[in-house]
Amino acid sequence: MSNLDTKKRSNQSIVPADRAFNNAVNLPPLPPSNEEGTSINFGEIVSTIREGKWIILFTCILVSAGIVAFKLTETRLYEASSLVSINTGKQQSSPLDRISTITTDRTQADELSFLINSGELNRRVAQRLRDAANGLGSDTLFSALHGYGAQPTMEEVALRIRLMVQFMPAEQSMINMKAVSPSKHEAVRLVNIYAEEYRLMEQERSRARLANARDFLRARLDERRNELTQLDFEWEASVSSGEALLEGSQGELLIQQFGQLQAKLEAQQLQLETERSNLVHLEGEYERVGKNLVQQVSSGVEKEIEALQSRIAELKIKAEEFYIYDPTRRGREDEIPELKDLVDSIDHLEKQKNQLAEQLVSETLAGGSSSTPGLEPLSYATQIRGKIVEKELLINELVLNVNVLTRRVAEIRNKLELIPSRTLQQQDIERRRAVVDQWYRTLQQELQKTEIALESEIGNVSIVRQARGAMSVGSDLSQSLVIGIIIGICFGTGIAFVRKAVDRRISKPSDIKELGFNLVGVIPEMQQEIKASFGGNELVEYHGSSLSTNLISVLQPASSIAENYRLTRTNIDFLYEESPPQVVLITSPESGDGKSVTSVNLAATMAESGRKTLLVDLDLRRPSCHELLRVSRAPGLVDLLMNPGEFLLEEFETSIRDLHFIPAGSSSARPSELVGSSVLRDGLHSLREIFDTIIIDSPPVLAVTDAVVISTLCDATVVVCNANSTDRQSLSVTKQTLEAVGINVAGVILNKFDARKAGMRGYSVYGYDSDYGYSSELSTA
Repeated sequence: MSNLDTKKRSNQSIVPADRAFNNAVNLPPLPPSNEEGTSINFGEIVSTIREGKWIILFTCILVSAGIVAFKLTETRLYEASSLVSINTGKQQSSPLDRISTITTDRTQADELSFLINSGELNRRVAQRLRDAANGLGSDTLFSALHGYGAQPTMEEVALRIRLMVQFMPAEQSMINMKAVSPSKHEAVRLVNIYAEEYRLMEQERSRARLANARDFLRARLDERRNELTQLDFEWEASVSSGEALLEGSQGELLIQQFGQLQAKLEAQQLQLETERSNLVHLEGEYERVGKNLVQQVSSGVEKEIEALQSRIAELKIKAEEFYIYDPTRRGREDEIPELKDLVDSIDHLEKQKNQLAEQLVSETLAGGSSSTPGLEPLSYATQIRGKIVEKELLINELVLNVNVLTRRVAEIRNKLELIPSRTLQQQDIERRRAVVDQWYRTLQQELQKTEIALESEIGNVSIVRQARGAMSVGSDLSQSLVIGIIIGICFGTGIAFVRKAVDRRISKPSDIKELGFNLVGVIPEMQQEIKASFGGNELVEYHGSSLSTNLISVLQPASSIAENYRLTRTNIDFLYEESPPQVVLITSPESGDGKSVTSVNLAATMAESGRKTLLVDLDLRRPSCHELLRVSRAPGLVDLLMNPGEFLLEEFETSIRDLHFIPAGSSSARPSELVGSSVLRDGLHSLREIFDTIIIDSPPVLAVTDAVVISTLCDATVVVCNANSTDRQSLSVTKQTLEAVGINVAGVILNKFDARKAGMRGYSVYGYDSDYGYSSELSTA
């Protein structure tokens, strides 16, 4: 082989990697793992954000531009508001409560329900708006009055303006009206018209109620005036007849009883007419506000109430007979057992009737609750329906009372037929005239009060504040831009984290540990160092020859990168307990991972420690070590294998002390046969006796089978992976491929690692990116 002195070394068998010596590995401590999931790795968060900064920036610009563009093309809206006050107390000014037609306790919620559901109010506002447009000579000022095609109908305008207006409760029984429109003028005009028409409608409703009461009183007053005139004629005719008058208490008592019952009958008939008139008005109001807001409830309770009312009326007539004979018996019913039983029966039946009446009203009102969300009280139309039910029950009761009284009057009239007609006639005329005269005076007084109230009625709604101007609604352009930036940052950050989550590349030392590999070295990214030390040049002079600036361990021995190569050398030495591995294979999963640069620097670091080191380039397909050392590719290993025999060791010396290098040699068409030949195995056995350490650079494992074959000839196999480039799956398949032939991966070197990019800023002090190195005096070659 060689004429030089050789150093004998016994051939070592391959030692399994599971006997790795872990305590001697001097890597900088890794950050604590988050195995329990109880801590947050802020370094990784910062790293993810830093890596995705361009994604975040682009997303932020894109979203902000989209929002701003939408804002610029969006139709600007304006909002105007007015405030009205409602009187939630007594709703009518009529002195006669019996003539009242509407409930006296309307609430703020009732008015809101009316405003929301009133189609008549919307139509009136629509007509006012169209009249205003005609007065201005153009309807383009009002978006509700013009559409994309033909001119909209009044119903369509009413629907449009209803969608443009909102009604909201305010404090102290007030209602806030808001209108939103693309035109300031339209928003102001629309909300003011709504407030004014609402006030006018309420005034008209109040006056309609009073006008109804006035008309009713006038009709009754005319009737009573005619009755008085007729009674005067009857009295004169009775006096001039000359018939004798009846004397005696029995006749007077019958006449008195007849007169009282007749007066009560007429009073009941008058009240019946009044309530029927009120019922007609209520039904008309109910039809006007919208009958479909309330569902009709059919119940058998009405028949039960009618039966009770009939029985009560009969009992009351019987009780009245006791009071006619002795009016002082009122309040002393306990003294007469029969009268007391009648009063108790009446009270009991009245309670039953009231309970059934409440049940009927509640069933009726339950069918018409407000359909407007947020309005818990019953709607205005529902309250009217409830009053209709109450009026119907009262009218039924009055009809029964009138029927019973009519029957009783007829019975007494039959008895009075035995009394002389002149006596009966005069008594009857006097009684009737007194009753009619009293009613005439009462109706006359009430008519005067009602007419005064009608003239002074202003309604229950007043406008507190009219809209004077409109304000722009929605965010302005600057706010939209800020919102767009915030959304863009959040969305872009989310994309960055998703991208990080689906990224299967190895980026930091802990990833190696997680995959179950021994981490024997971490080599920082050296381009920044090359740029700083060598101005970015690819070659530099070293001891009279040229070297690649990638040989940092040789050219800059005081740098942190060279220190990490020395640290990797130490870790490889302590991989096994018996002794350091003599033949070390350096490979990688795929091409471009930096195995050749790592092989040359590691070999130089081995030689630096005083060992006789040999670097063999066994990547016969794409060799590159000779380019780093700036030597010729041939003659080399292929030439030695093709022409076995002795070779001169001096031919393979390098400019680096104690480092010899055998390049790949001439190109060969049969690299796999050469790698697996017995000549290579025998030659490698001979080289073990010459060199202390042999570093072999082989092709990638996943590219060809050469590395798998070569690994069986070596003491240790070290895989180089590239940070942010090598896929986790590739590294795992590499391990499986080597294990298939009985070779365990002794360790992994993480190449081109950037601690700051990986979010491990703690390593920047005394770790992979540390500037802590040798002094300038020790850095000389």
